[in-house]
Amino acid sequence: MSVHENAKNHRECFTQWKELERNLTENKGIIDAELQVQMEKEKQKWRDILMRVVHGVKYLAEQNLALQGHRESLQADNDSNVGNFHGLMKFLSVFDTVIREHLADIERHPYATSYLSPGIQDEFIHIMASTVRKNLLHSIYKAKYYSLLFDSTPDQTHREQISEVVRFVDVDFDRKKVCVRESFLGFIQITHKDAESLVEVIMQQLEKEKMKLPVTML
Repeated sequence: MSVHENAKNHRECFTQWKELERNLTENKGIIDAELQVQMEKEKQKWRDILMRVVHGVKYLAEQNLALQGHRESLQADNDSNVGNFHGLMKFLSVFDTVIREHLADIERHPYATSYLSPGIQDEFIHIMASTVRKNLLHSIYKAKYYSLLFDSTPDQTHREQISEVVRFVDVDFDRKKVCVRESFLGFIQITHKDAESLVEVIMQQLEKEKMKLPVTML
């Protein structure tokens, strides 16, 4: 036994085994650990990119500015209208290394994932609008008094639609403050403008939103 333990091959194998054991414990020098580090860096990179993209969309939406321009391309020259969103990203790239490197990657690989396309912009706007709508409905549910205002008007394609506006009493018990708020909830597409059809559409919308029928409509 002592001869085997003192053998050169045994000592080398034992040393390698102890080194591997230490590396596994400390996550050093192993392929899996290096891959995990690379994956975490990649995930963090895209989190940073998406955070800036989402805040850019949110800023333009809050300012009531159109996001898209006549030419949706980051490769367009300075005289072309690339849209407010792409223009904002180019402006941020002057000061922000994350966006600067991201735009450089897009320039090198035009067909790679960028999260800057018009479709992605519209999707983020839809998600934000849904969140705002849910928060408004939550405030309306808590209100003791509210009224609904519906108005029919055609859109740009001459399709008839109804605008839905809610006026409600917002009570802040912590600050002991009461105020009347008026919020736009969206448009409802309609096919007929007779009274019976409009009432049916409105009732369906109220049921969908789980809103009680206001006293003014009883």
